[in-house]
Amino acid sequence: MKRKLAFVAIASALFAGCVFDENELLGADSDSNGVRDDYEESIEQSNLPTYVAELAITAGKAYQSLLQQSVTEEVPTKEQASDILTSLVLAEKCKRQNQAEYGVTWKESLYFNTFDRTEAKFKTQAVLLSMLEGDDISIPDGNSCEMLMNI
Repeated sequence: MKRKLAFVAIASALFAGCVFDENELLGADSDSNGVRDDYEESIEQSNLPTYVAELAITAGKAYQSLLQQSVTEEVPTKEQASDILTSLVLAEKCKRQNQAEYGVTWKESLYFNTFDRTEAKFKTQAVLLSMLEGDDISIPDGNSCEMLMNI
């Protein structure tokens, strides 16, 4: 009960004055693959190599899980908060790895392409970090892109 009250207090403080339209924030996902259609189309129309484009779509699932958390009333467990944040860190590490190895990568801003989405991203990350109660996010050593594909 204490965890739920703490989450509600932190979330309430961070989201004070924020009214997110769930449909607008999450967008359309007509094929129900967990990735917003407009992001998927942007990636498909980009000049990214196929492998990098597939990673970008997988990263989109991590981004969507964060936005989904911003509109749910369900309080995440510490493990769920850690899982969402871990997937975001893996997506960022993978993005940087692709830039270093291939000289190209996707832009996270294609996903967080409105003010509300960007605001929800930062505020939800802050709430999820507070759920960890000071614990670090554990990122295993190894190829972050391979790990991202397996989440």
